[in-house]
Amino acid sequence: MRKIELDTTTSGIPFVVVDNFFNEYEAQLILNELKTIRPFFEGSGGSGGATKPDGTTIKFNNSLWLYYYFSNLDFSHIHRLTRQYYELEFVSELAEKCWVFKSLLMGDSLPCRDAIQLLYYEQNNNYDVHTDRAFLTFLYWTHEAPKKFSGGDVFLEDKKVKFKFNRLLIFPSITPHRVTPVRMQEEAAGYGRYCISNFLHQRTMDEN
Repeated sequence: MRKIELDTTTSGIPFVVVDNFFNEYEAQLILNELKTIRPFFEGSGGSGGATKPDGTTIKFNNSLWLYYYFSNLDFSHIHRLTRQYYELEFVSELAEKCWVFKSLLMGDSLPCRDAIQLLYYEQNNNYDVHTDRAFLTFLYWTHEAPKKFSGGDVFLEDKKVKFKFNRLLIFPSITPHRVTPVRMQEEAAGYGRYCISNFLHQRTMDEN
């Protein structure tokens, strides 16, 4: 059974942290796929660029939507393995700890769909305060060994969640959050901060 840590921000918005969500073999499959796809990531103005209302860029990293690379997501280890997020046993355990998950429990299936964005951060890359256009946000973190950077932590409002290898962070997408700047210890391409963002959307009635 995975160890689930539940915390809240000062406004009472809940979030969940799960360390070592994937086993060692699964974590390596994910990292290998990220390393293969990384040359196809686009800069801040490309895939999934984010701005303030006045047009100012707030997203400084490289990213790619997974479906841009895989025409058939069944070929992706990342897509296949992150289906574990929505397994009934795991969500049921979360629902016991956090009210926001209870709405996902309807019979033996979960009324949801997700979109997956891959992100990569190197020297001085960061993501300013924003919210996500989804119901729940799942952030999975990994990096190449040995770790050659500091920073890259996430603040949910004023609550800090420290970056950690093989850590999963789950929170309501309306929560304002930001990523602190990544500081590379040395110039080492590919040794920065990887994040897999799963944006969970509730299905509408006509999609069920």
